[in-house]
This record gives sequence, structure tokens and C-alpha cells, in this order.
Amino acid sequence: MKLVFYCIVWMSTVLFFCCHSFRRTAYSVGSSQVGFNLPKSLVVEEFKETWNNNPSGDGEVIINFSINEDEKYIENKCIKSGFKKLPIKETLPNNYIYSLMAMKDSIGYYKLKVDKNDERDYGISVLDLKRHKLYVYYVLR
Repeated sequence: MKLVFYCIVWMSTVLFFCCHSFRRTAYSVGSSQVGFNLPKSLVVEEFKETWNNNPSGDGEVIINFSINEDEKYIENKCIKSGFKKLPIKETLPNNYIYSLMAMKDSIGYYKLKVDKNDERDYGISVLDLKRHKLYVYYVLR
């Protein structure tokens, strides 16, 4: 009986720590979208996830980082990860990203990923060197 009790306690502890360690943070979500590990020196100004509770998983993620240091490091990582120079040349399925940044006067880089099956599903990451910001936005419809 003690063995069963200890097994249950051990499994509960392991499950708790596993679930707790896989929390979605602005850094983990942002890193997966930009394609490299984001430094913790970035300041999270906004991190909003909105997901519908339906089988399709529709929703969106908005992350707004402020860059106080490591800007050159992030710029080099963006270039190595295939970011393109601003302004954004492609037509976006929606214009939400432009509510965060200016369309024409921005200096920096961006990376756009559009789903091949549904162009409404896309992600965009923008490094705005003029405002010292990194924006990450993706949406599933």
C-alpha cells in the first residue's frame, strides 16, 4: 500500500513540474516565431493570446517587446534567420501589424510566414530599429 502511495505522489510531482515548466511565455512564443532564442533583456510591453475554444483553434497572439540592449545582436540574428528589410512588400491578410508601427517610415526587418492552405493564417515578426521594438503577431482563422 505504501508503494502505491509513493508512486502516486511521485507521478503527481513529476506531472506538476512537467506542466509547470512548459508554460507559454512571451519569450518562448516569440522565439518560436522569429526562429531564434530571444534574450531575456527584452522588455515585454504586451503579451496577449486570444484563442477560441473550438476544434479549429482559431485565435491570435500579439507580443510587443521593447529593446533596451542587445539590439545589434537581435538585428544580426534576424538577418541570419532570413528577415527582409522593411517596408513590408507583401499584401497582408489583415493590417493589424500596422496599428503597432508606421507603414512607411520604419527602419528594420521583418519575417512573414503565410500558411499554404489558408492565407488568413499567418505570422509576422517585425524588428523596428527606429522605435527599438520587436513585434510578433500571428493569427489562425
